[in-house]
Amino acid sequence: RSARAGVNDCFPLTPVFLLRLCSTMGQVESAIQDLESDLPPQLETFDLKGVAEKIKAGDCKRILVMTGAGVSVSAGIPDFRSPQSGLFAKIRARYPDDEMLSRRPECVFDLAYFQDVNEAPFYEVSQEIMSEGYKPTPTHHFIKLLDDKGLLVRCYTQNIDSLETAAGLSSEKVIAAHGNFDGARCLKTGKEVPIAEFKEAVRKGDAEGGWRDLNKKYGDLVKPDVVFYGEALPRRFFSSLGKDTAEADLLIVMGTALKVGPFNRLVGQVPFNCVRLLVNRDPAGLARPDNTDDDTMPLPQGFVFNDDKNVRDVFHQGDCDAGVWELARLLEYRPPSRLMRYLLV
Repeated sequence: RSARAGVNDCFPLTPVFLLRLCSTMGQVESAIQDLESDLPPQLETFDLKGVAEKIKAGDCKRILVMTGAGVSVSAGIPDFRSPQSGLFAKIRARYPDDEMLSRRPECVFDLAYFQDVNEAPFYEVSQEIMSEGYKPTPTHHFIKLLDDKGLLVRCYTQNIDSLETAAGLSSEKVIAAHGNFDGARCLKTGKEVPIAEFKEAVRKGDAEGGWRDLNKKYGDLVKPDVVFYGEALPRRFFSSLGKDTAEADLLIVMGTALKVGPFNRLVGQVPFNCVRLLVNRDPAGLARPDNTDDDTMPLPQGFVFNDDKNVRDVFHQGDCDAGVWELARLLEYRPPSRLMRYLLV
C-alpha cells in the first residue's frame, strides 16, 4: 500500500477488530499483573508506616514524585475537579451561556477553542492562577526536603503554578508536564513575549492596556507556555521519563485524579518492585476502577490497592499536607525551621 494509505485502509476498525484488540490488551494487562503478583510483598504493612520503614531501611533511595492540583489547594489555588470549589465548577458557573464550557469546562485549556472560539475565558482564568500571593505548601516543601536528603530523582507535575521551584527545587529536578507561566509567546509568529508584560496585561483584563491590546501589539494571540489540549507535551518530559522511571524504587503520587494522559501513564512505567504510594482525597489511577457509574477508565498497570495480588501499592486517603507530614513524622525527619509553623497548627 502507498504511504498515503489511511489507518482505516490498513486496519479496518470494524467492531470485531476492536473487540479482538480490547481482548488482546486485556490479556496483556492480566499477564503483567500475574508477573507482578509473583513478587514477594515489597512492604511489611501497606500504609504510610510501611513506606516509612522501607525508606528508613535504605531500600528507597531513588524517589520519583508525581503531583497534581491537590498539592496546591492549601496555597489558595483551586483544584480542577472538586464538584463545588474546583476550577471547572467555577468555569461552568461563570459562563452559563457558553454551551461548550458548560458541557466541557476543560475547553478553556483547549487550543482550538482558544484560537477559534473565544480566548477571553482563558485570560480571565489566568488572572486567578497567576496571583503573586500564592506560596508553596507544606507538600512542596516536603518534596524539597526529599531532594535535600539526596532521595529525589525528579518531580513530575501537572501544575502550572511553579510552586515547586518557589519552594527551592532546581528547574533540573522539576518537569512541568503541562507547562507553566514562566514564559509566553505569540502563537502566529512564535516571538517570545516578556512574561512580566504578559502577566501585567492579563491582570488589567479587558481594559485599556489589557490582553486585547497585548494581542494587537504582537499581531496575534499571546499564549503562556502552558500546554493546552491539542498541543504536545514538552520534549523534556519524554526524554527524561524513560531513565527516571527505570531507576525509581519509590513512586509518590499526590493530589491528582490521574485522568489525563500521557502524564498518568508514568504510574505503570516504574519497575514491578517499585513501591507506589498515592496520597489523595479519593482513589485514582486504578487498574480496575471500583465505581463503574462514572467516567473512570482503567489505567494500564495502574494501582491495585484492594487486590489480593497487591504487593507494592499504598493508598493514604486525605489531605496532601497532612499526609506528607505524617510521613515526615514516621521518618523522623526534622523539617527546616520555616516549616515548623505548619507542624504546630
